[in-house]
Amino acid sequence: MVFMRPLISTLLLASSALAHPLTSRAALPTCVQTTSNGFTHPGIYHSCASLNRIQSQISAGLSPFTDALTSVISKCNFLKSSTWSMSGPYAEVIWAGDDGHNIPLQTDGKAAYIMTLGWYATGNTTWLDRSLTVIRAWSTTLNYLNEQIQGGEGMAYMTAAAEILRASPASGWTSTDTANYLGMFERIRAQPWTDSDGLSGADFFMNQGAYGNSAVMALAVFAEDAELYNTMVHQATVGDHPDITLDYAISIQISAKPDYYGQVTEMGRDQGHPMGTLRAVSYMGLTALIQGKIGGVQTNFFTHNNTRLIAGWEYWATYNGGEDVPWEERVIRPGSGEVWTVVSETSRGSDYNNGKSPVEAIGVGYHQYFRMGLARSMPKYTAYLGDLGLGFDTFEFGDPKSVAALGL
Repeated sequence: MVFMRPLISTLLLASSALAHPLTSRAALPTCVQTTSNGFTHPGIYHSCASLNRIQSQISAGLSPFTDALTSVISKCNFLKSSTWSMSGPYAEVIWAGDDGHNIPLQTDGKAAYIMTLGWYATGNTTWLDRSLTVIRAWSTTLNYLNEQIQGGEGMAYMTAAAEILRASPASGWTSTDTANYLGMFERIRAQPWTDSDGLSGADFFMNQGAYGNSAVMALAVFAEDAELYNTMVHQATVGDHPDITLDYAISIQISAKPDYYGQVTEMGRDQGHPMGTLRAVSYMGLTALIQGKIGGVQTNFFTHNNTRLIAGWEYWATYNGGEDVPWEERVIRPGSGEVWTVVSETSRGSDYNNGKSPVEAIGVGYHQYFRMGLARSMPKYTAYLGDLGLGFDTFEFGDPKSVAALGL
């Protein structure tokens, strides 16, 4: 089957003069918090309080945060270019690399999210217009989504962006936009999700589950689906994989054994994939903190299993920061002959702040745990982030105290 890219994706989203966002005098957006059917909105990764923290630090001209945003702008064409073209939309996203259109969904979803946060922080309407265009295009075009990795990540970020825009009166988001986004959700969940029940499956391979389930959790919040939301919470924290060696859940993927405490199973494969799991689960944890008790169930990802998540981040950062770690051999898919006998060197010590575009927010866990008063429990994680320097996570999650503790 040949998939044709719709005309809208080829249109250049242009601005005659893209003013520097930190020197413009645009009106700043506001956020309206609401509660409906037990769900808090906005409530995917960011609450109104979180968004207003980001905005106030930028509007006050606090250098760690303005410097971080300037750095992010320099790395992202969709933020700095006077002309920019989105990668999609497409009607179908399947497991087939670029030909399956999963990469365009990932790229556009991340761009929409970063531009939405940038708009809320600065009032830059070019970023707002571009984000709205991306979300509106995909939500009225996508009919089939059966790819949980890049497609899942892109859908999670796009839904978080839509959630913020819906809660911001100045965004121009309308009831039609909400109806279109919910319509897209109903279309993609109605299709036969043959691969492990689509993005909501419990039996993906490690980090793939984290990406797919994080998208479904975000969609469940936007659509106020309590049953689906709690299923994703359970799969991310307790786990429900029929093969325990492949489960990404906090209580399974991260070891509790005293001699190997914090060992992240997928570190036997490489270092980028387990980072993706830790980051995705941390983002899901922020959503769960905002939502609190849904359908009578409440789970704190950050304190779950005696703060096991921080142990995973600390172990990962220790090794990626250049130190040796104890390693327990891991058998993958019993009977398959696949055994991870040593911790992998592949992608060890990557520079996630300067070597990735769009940038990766690997400090999401650090800033939350810092605010919980647990800085002493993550010295290696702290040192690793300090060595990376300012990044997207500084802008998105940092506050003066948490950033100062990094020496930035």
